[in-house]
Amino acid sequence: MLSKIASHHRKDPIEELFQKDIEKETLQSERFRLAILIAAFVIVGTGFTLGPFLFPHEFERMIGAKAADFQLYSALVFFGHALYCVGARAAFGWFLKKERALPVVSRYANALIETSAPTVIMYLFTLFVEPRLVAIYTPAPFAYALFIVLSTLRLDPRLCMFTGAVAAVEFTVFAAYCFRQPGIANMPEVLINPVFNLGRVFFIFVAGIAAAFVTGQIRKRQLNSFRLLQERNKITNIFGQHVSPSVVEALLNQKEQSESRHVCVMFLDIRNFTTFSEKRTPQEVVDFLNSIFGFCIEIINRHNGIINKFLGDGFMAVFGAPLSDGQDVRNAVNAAAEIARRIATEVEAGNLPDVTIGIGLHSGDAVTGNVGSSSRKEYTVIGDVVNLASRIEQLNKQFSTRVLMSEEVRRFCEDLAPEFISETQVKGREQPVKIYRLV
Repeated sequence: MLSKIASHHRKDPIEELFQKDIEKETLQSERFRLAILIAAFVIVGTGFTLGPFLFPHEFERMIGAKAADFQLYSALVFFGHALYCVGARAAFGWFLKKERALPVVSRYANALIETSAPTVIMYLFTLFVEPRLVAIYTPAPFAYALFIVLSTLRLDPRLCMFTGAVAAVEFTVFAAYCFRQPGIANMPEVLINPVFNLGRVFFIFVAGIAAAFVTGQIRKRQLNSFRLLQERNKITNIFGQHVSPSVVEALLNQKEQSESRHVCVMFLDIRNFTTFSEKRTPQEVVDFLNSIFGFCIEIINRHNGIINKFLGDGFMAVFGAPLSDGQDVRNAVNAAAEIARRIATEVEAGNLPDVTIGIGLHSGDAVTGNVGSSSRKEYTVIGDVVNLASRIEQLNKQFSTRVLMSEEVRRFCEDLAPEFISETQVKGREQPVKIYRLV
């Protein structure tokens, strides 16, 4: 029971990796958000500071002879907030440079300070405008919406909810304070009706919920995209660097971990490789293998097969999994014939030393899918078809041939007139196997 509980609470490795990645992205997003706020505070602060000079009559009617004080307080409020944002942005930059996560408490404290800016601005108006209730009908409360919208850049739904809640609570408290001040008796009923202002509080809070929902959806889609990328990377690692995009898509769309399919398996082996390697440097051996495997991989991919695994001086290829075009056996036969011809051509041209290969082909039903643990998986083909294909490849040494196939493969290429070699007893099988020569 305890193990079940532990496994239930164990975090998804991909989600943990995503969390580390999103922390870095969050810091970059926070810096971008703060840059927007800095620009906004500077622009609006400059406008308020220069306002009495640009519109002297309007400001005189609004604040009387207190223009100089209004300019001073405006500069302190707006440019003070801008300086705070500059400092916060520098702090985020330090955490980003050190690749450290920002403390959660600091993020909530920063959200509280930033979201309080409209409240401070409204209080600024109460110092110069009568009745004080007019302050909540200035453009200042609309700034709450700006902070709620920008909170989505924090990439945390809880912080979005917190921002909306702070804005709603502060506006409620400030409105209650203004309603207790004198001078509101002559104001229109619609402005002093508490229900009207409760509606504004409601919409501010709902805006926070909406921002949280949007942020949650963004994170969910980011996680899904990250999962898909991780799956693509896993699949690419399983097959190395020789997987066509169509194969990757097929594996990504595969619903089951394993499935039964009719496949044709090819084993290829380079003859006398040990003797060849003894007289060459390791680099020469690698270059030799790369020169052969390079065009073999290209030929197999072109015939809709995949290299399932490399086996030192050879490899195992599969036709019919994970993709099938209905001509899998014939594709394998054509690929084997082309590889044999290409080897002969390269040797004759002097591009390869005088080497020979052995290829074995067999088709049948097999189980295909990912096998392994969560940390290391391999796409593999399991079944008797694999074992027999390997045995047939080894018979090339006995019969001095290059490409051998089973009766199951011959049925799909009778027009090529494969030569019957023998009905041979193969290790691990009770019944003898009919062997045919293609090349």
